[in-house]
Amino acid sequence: MASKSDYIEQMIKKLLLEHGGYCEISRNAFAEKLNVVPSQISYVIETRFKTQHGYLVESRRGSGGSIRIRRVTNASNAQHLMQLVEYSDTYLGQQEAFIALRSLSEQEIISQKVEQVMRAALSNKSLNYLDSDERDLLRAAIFRNMLTSLAALTKEEKE
Repeated sequence: MASKSDYIEQMIKKLLLEHGGYCEISRNAFAEKLNVVPSQISYVIETRFKTQHGYLVESRRGSGGSIRIRRVTNASNAQHLMQLVEYSDTYLGQQEAFIALRSLSEQEIISQKVEQVMRAALSNKSLNYLDSDERDLLRAAIFRNMLTSLAALTKEEKE
């Protein structure tokens, strides 16, 4: 069974799809509709709808907490990959990496097969001989290198 966070994410993505890549929600009303607490809505938006995942989020406090979410689609695939490299942190946890990969796959920037290969390379299982900090540091470096290579390949395919 999917987690509440996965369910909230899917409901927001459904709204975005239904409204052409843009939606505005009231945090409290949306939480009530989904039978969750408003902080769960905030958590999902903060972790799964970041700029590096291809979203612009504007949040307003007060009166139920209005949130505007817009899917960014004007960049080329290579540009999007390089923006993701630019915004990448020094450390990258497995879950954050997997969320970013899923987002790239959903946007059809990478194929599902490429996503699966990248997931395998970036998984805790692959990096299990390192302590947590070293693992997240190495994962971030591998992730940036993979994205840079994919961006270069994408540019070559267009030429």
